Amino acid sequence: MFTCCFQSVTYCSNDTDYQSSTNTISAHWTLPHGKEHFMQDIFWAVEERAALVEFWTVIQDFQHLKSRNHLHAASFFLVPGRQYRVILKPCAGQFCFRPVYSNGFTVIPHPPKSGKLDVVLDSSEQVVQ
Repeated sequence: MFTCCFQSVTYCSNDTDYQSSTNTISAHWTLPHGKEHFMQDIFWAVEERAALVEFWTVIQDFQHLKSRNHLHAASFFLVPGRQYRVILKPCAGQFCFRPVYSNGFTVIPHPPKSGKLDVVLDSSEQVVQ
């Protein structure tokens, strides 16, 4: 899930960096006060990041959103370990503003466990235990 605020300078911040669901996406945002009547339509899309490079591929093309401040979509096939991001495009009639991209989230079907992690490097054998 991510939070977006549409101001003169648009910014987004992650609420979490991971999610455990492999089939749903949720997001929420705030439209600028006093400009809600201009931004009557919100369109959303989803992109998947390539495994090794900063290259994003659309997996869900833009669709009209009935709500103006949140998204909850299901029926995805999100791959564990991959990173995804939501794109929002607010529109005023036929004029659309620049799209806003979330920072992304990684799908981890089992949330990480807290606690101590030990990494031992044996340089003579070049092995990490």
